[in-house]
Amino acid sequence: MATTFHPFTLAEVYAFAAEHGYSEEQVTVEQVCCEWSEDYEQELAWQYEVSFGHEYTEVWEWVFDDLDGTAVEYEHYEWED
Repeated sequence: MATTFHPFTLAEVYAFAAEHGYSEEQVTVEQVCCEWSEDYEQELAWQYEVSFGHEYTEVWEWVFDDLDGTAVEYEHYEWED
């Protein structure tokens, strides 16, 4: 697993995906809860996970606080099939 940080914008993620043979439609953008309150039993904060490559032996994933900004986290995973 490589963990070099890439503070890409969403447009740069789409361009990077295209360089690796993925279309924009193959890039997943999901809003996920990043902070949960036990006291209030509710979600308090949200982030966006942007990724591609899930169905193969490699996945790239960026986390954004705001899709108009740059990524705040990045992970690149590789595994054997």
